[in-house]
Amino acid sequence: SLLSTTELGCVVDGLRLFGDLNIDLKAGELLEVSGPNGCGKSTLLRCLAGVKEPTQGSITRNIEDCAYLGHQLGLNQLLSVKENLRFFASLSVAQQLNNRVDEACGLFGLRKVQNQLVSRLSAGLQQRAALAKIWIQGKSIWLLDEPRSALDRSGHELLHEILGQHRANGGALVVVAHSPLELENKVFLQLGA
Repeated sequence: SLLSTTELGCVVDGLRLFGDLNIDLKAGELLEVSGPNGCGKSTLLRCLAGVKEPTQGSITRNIEDCAYLGHQLGLNQLLSVKENLRFFASLSVAQQLNNRVDEACGLFGLRKVQNQLVSRLSAGLQQRAALAKIWIQGKSIWLLDEPRSALDRSGHELLHEILGQHRANGGALVVVAHSPLELENKVFLQLGA
């Protein structure tokens, strides 16, 4: 098990968003979280990432092996795409830093804009850069909140390919999605039902 929860619950401003969640995420698995707005999907991801403390229950995970992408993309708007990726790669990739950054730019369709400031990119290209940031960290567990946001059709196809490769390589995913991902062998968690 890469990540597990026992009786996990969270109350925000007196409102119980979710409770008694038991999750056991193993290598190669995808947990797709869905539900209406305000039911706690993003809060659950923040709890799993260690950004927010749950109100009840426990989480077992190797926090060093988690990569989290929330609604805020976590990119420095005053740096170029390449500078952002170099920073995140340097946190976890000791060797061949430049090769890894170049590979990420190519894989995510960012070569033409790699030297542009993130602030000058379209929302879709910023989302691609944020996904490249997750990929380049080399973590086993990816926690993604609406990763298809602002992506065009080719971006959706690329994302599905990358998610499939991550699982095939032994990684695990927890993905919040308003519409179902077109990926096989996934476990659904419906909040707010």
